[in-house]
Amino acid sequence: VQTLYEEQENLLSSHMSAIQENAQLLTEEGMLLSDVQGDAVVDYDIDLYALKLDHILEQKEHTIKRLRKQLALFRRRCQDEESASKNVDHVSFY
Repeated sequence: VQTLYEEQENLLSSHMSAIQENAQLLTEEGMLLSDVQGDAVVDYDIDLYALKLDHILEQKEHTIKRLRKQLALFRRRCQDEESASKNVDHVSFY
């Protein structure tokens, strides 16, 4: 069983990884845009652009969904811990 602290550390690590992935994808997007802008662009280039952009967006969506799922689990665990703590405070000791 993971402790709340371990889950927090895992969430922070996942968040940092998501930021790094996003930065890498932003770089790819910038290069993608520069490749299709200009007078020499033909329809094929636009089709390839659309395909690559779709792939980048899928990667971003996957990263965000993964992080949001982990965040939801962490928040639920925090609420459970808080509820358990309140229940312990209300227990009578003899």
